[in-house]
Amino acid sequence: MNRENNQYIDDLVGNVLEDNVPVEVDWRLRSQLEAFRSRLGEANASTAHRSMTLSRRVWLGVSAAAARSRNRMSHWIGALTMRQRIAALGGVGVTAILALLLLWGGIDGKPVSAMERMAEGIRKAKSFKAAMVFESEDAAQPGGTAVVKINKLSGTIYWLAPGSSRMDVQGVARDAGAGEQSISHIRIVGRPFEISIDHKAKKSSMNPIPRAMGVRRASGPEIVETLGQFSGEAERELGVKEIGGKKAYGFEIDMQKIFPVPDDAKDVAEVWIDPESNLPVFVQFNWNTNLKRRGVGTGMCRLQNFRWNIDLDPQLFDTAVPKGYTDVTSKEPPVGKRVHSFTECLKLYTELTGGRRYPAASTLVEADATHKELLKEFGFEYPPKAPPEVSRNENFKKIRRVAGGLYLIAFLVERMNPDAAYYGKTVKPGERDKVLLHWKLDDGRYQVIFGDLRSESVTAEKLRALEGK
Repeated sequence: MNRENNQYIDDLVGNVLEDNVPVEVDWRLRSQLEAFRSRLGEANASTAHRSMTLSRRVWLGVSAAAARSRNRMSHWIGALTMRQRIAALGGVGVTAILALLLLWGGIDGKPVSAMERMAEGIRKAKSFKAAMVFESEDAAQPGGTAVVKINKLSGTIYWLAPGSSRMDVQGVARDAGAGEQSISHIRIVGRPFEISIDHKAKKSSMNPIPRAMGVRRASGPEIVETLGQFSGEAERELGVKEIGGKKAYGFEIDMQKIFPVPDDAKDVAEVWIDPESNLPVFVQFNWNTNLKRRGVGTGMCRLQNFRWNIDLDPQLFDTAVPKGYTDVTSKEPPVGKRVHSFTECLKLYTELTGGRRYPAASTLVEADATHKELLKEFGFEYPPKAPPEVSRNENFKKIRRVAGGLYLIAFLVERMNPDAAYYGKTVKPGERDKVLLHWKLDDGRYQVIFGDLRSESVTAEKLRALEGK
């Protein structure tokens, strides 16, 4: 963009971007201006000239109309500056500028949304620190007792680009049976495990980072990172309010745009953004607000008191076992035992279903759905009840064993092993050369279970060749 055009835009809006203009208008003007400058700078000279010519005409027309509306007040307003006129005329000039900028957006393409500018700001950030509050009411499962377990946790989260994080939490997590707790979770970018440090029990452990968990299991840093990938528009604007002594602009977002879930429960996010930095100052996630997900209950995770782009102590991300703590990291089960559990589960499933197919079990949701289908097919209730006459039923016992194996497969693929994959939806029983399930071993090789349920350990190169068949 040349200097004349740049100065022209500054002349148009420079007098409006003033502290006495409402923050929501100020922010929209700045954002539209920046988007227009960017688009105009990338356009060719002829397109830029046509846009500026049309914009000048629109501006002159709007200015003339605004001037006519001011004639009756010219006896006192004539001597005021442009900024004073903007304030005195109750936003007439602001409206004109907004109309002009909207026209620019129509000429040069869709402007970047406020949420997308926020996402870009998050992606460019080097660090943040924030306070977190988590509360949930876990309703009892249908058919169970009426007890509702209330979880209340609070703490501090730290995030360091490009993706390392620490979350220190204290409080009560009754759904996990843990009671009062004080735990730190540390994740280092590029590592498939997190370090969990239990300060109450003086224990430390290394655990696989869950994959594809969704907002109900997401950590505080993961929530903010996911907001950094947002694209599109918010569902509605929440207006302006003061947060931490500064004005912020709010939005409500459908959680399906951030953490898709396979049901129709209404999950919403409330995000408040600093109009100057385009970074969040307050985020609150509310899930299952319409109570359509039976047996799950409602919950809220709130992040506030953000401090962006600050220096963080490297010791916050130290993953060594603290002095005086015991390492209680679980050991991997022997490969042979895992293979036996998986193959027995899949063999039993084919027996129960007539050998037509393998079950869907790539995720815990799929494993649970398969469990429900089997129970229904054989006339049992879900959640399963096991009075003496039912628990002795051979099909019921087989279904329980199948379900246990399916949950293990899903847990391996979804949470435990980043290199694991299960192809039960496409591989049929008896297909000898088709890879049904594989996971990576500690030595870098892969354990493979084929469609005929035989198993062997292979190199990464051989696995690629097998999956290419």
